[in-house]
Amino acid sequence: MNAPAKRSLVRRLAPALDVAAAIRILAAGLAELPVRTDQLRRIEVPIEGDVDPLELPAGFPRNVIEPLALLGPTWSAAGAVLDREVDLPAALDDPTERLATLGWPAAGPELRFALSARFDPDRDTGSEWSGFGSCRVWLPALQLDTEARCLALNWLDRDVGGESRRPLLAALARWRPLREAARDPRPVTWRHDPDARHHWHQQVEAALERIADTEVGPTLEKIVLARRLDGIAHRNLHPVDLLRARPLGTVGWPWWLERDGASWLGESPELLGIRQGTRLSTLALAGTRVRHDDPDRDEELGRELLASDKDRREQAAVTEWLHGRLAELSDQEPRRGDLELARLPQLQHLSRHLETDLTGTVADGRWLDALHPSPALCGAPRVAVRQWLRDTERFDRGLYGGVIGWLQRSRADMYVAIRGILLRERQVSVYAGAGLVRGSDPGQEWAETGAKLAAVCNRLGLQAPRNGHSP
Repeated sequence: MNAPAKRSLVRRLAPALDVAAAIRILAAGLAELPVRTDQLRRIEVPIEGDVDPLELPAGFPRNVIEPLALLGPTWSAAGAVLDREVDLPAALDDPTERLATLGWPAAGPELRFALSARFDPDRDTGSEWSGFGSCRVWLPALQLDTEARCLALNWLDRDVGGESRRPLLAALARWRPLREAARDPRPVTWRHDPDARHHWHQQVEAALERIADTEVGPTLEKIVLARRLDGIAHRNLHPVDLLRARPLGTVGWPWWLERDGASWLGESPELLGIRQGTRLSTLALAGTRVRHDDPDRDEELGRELLASDKDRREQAAVTEWLHGRLAELSDQEPRRGDLELARLPQLQHLSRHLETDLTGTVADGRWLDALHPSPALCGAPRVAVRQWLRDTERFDRGLYGGVIGWLQRSRADMYVAIRGILLRERQVSVYAGAGLVRGSDPGQEWAETGAKLAAVCNRLGLQAPRNGHSP
């Protein structure tokens, strides 16, 4: 065992050949660590072999450690040392400041905090989302960094005798290596609602009427309606089995959050913001077409999307809105890239990158509140649209369309939680949305959301519904 560094706050142990060996070394290191109540410390084990980001969370029996999470293709975590719930992202302070009260020096090694936030914190929470909270920030106890090839434990003794270690040590002892998951699509019986399409048309028409009505309240330029499709899997599903259905990270930024036995997982193509120091970049993503197996037809669909007046207006509205928000956070003119096609395996979108340099010290909570939810997920103006959605949508979006990511002193990576499913034992709920502006067609929007629902299912190895609903 190497000598501890920084007054025993960080202890780097001997390297391991794989995650299984690293788990054993880490457990032994925790058992030997002197008890110091309410002082945060960190143990690190370098891993010399290849690291699978899904191996760590998949190796624990279900509900042994909560929260259990995967955030991004190269970082996974289990358990929590510091777990804080706030009402709104705007109320989020710098979580590293709380480390000072636990003896962690300001100049010490950076620690990564995980974050998740609801789409609409002011809407009544559905029972299926109750365990996830409104805006939650936590410092994971156990972290696997596949880029640095390191397994780390952030630890805080809660008692003089060290009894608080026992549940974690027991969980580490129960960890087992990941077994290869089945690759065939998992059968799902999707709920058949014969009135679903009719209700959708009614909602779209009501939204278009509200957009056209400039005499009642503020003018609404765009409304994003969401759809939810429910089903029952033919057997219990493990989230890691679904995430391994395709190569991880090929569609976007993967995530998995588990609270109280419910899992919210998927792979998001939509960046909310990346802060590197004081530089903040974001992505305006709006407008959708499916991909096609025929390359010529696929190119034709892309050209059609680029030439579509409706989709270009929808994308421009998102770009201009984000440009305005970035301008409020900086004393410089935000920079914008060219309009491009973002081609995913099954869908393609209009996209444009934007970035700026933040003025002074801008707390992550401030720019998160400024950018979320964008018109791509909510509509514009967002305050009025969110109120309209509270009165109109039949279900709580929960974390769908919310924020997921991690933050630390020098960097924050935040993504919009779309293209995901909520899993509770055999119960499956899939979510998708459609942006409505003047000229939107209910039938086309039904088809677009159906394509998105099918894309989520295909990505996660679920039997896809036909045309967005069961036959």
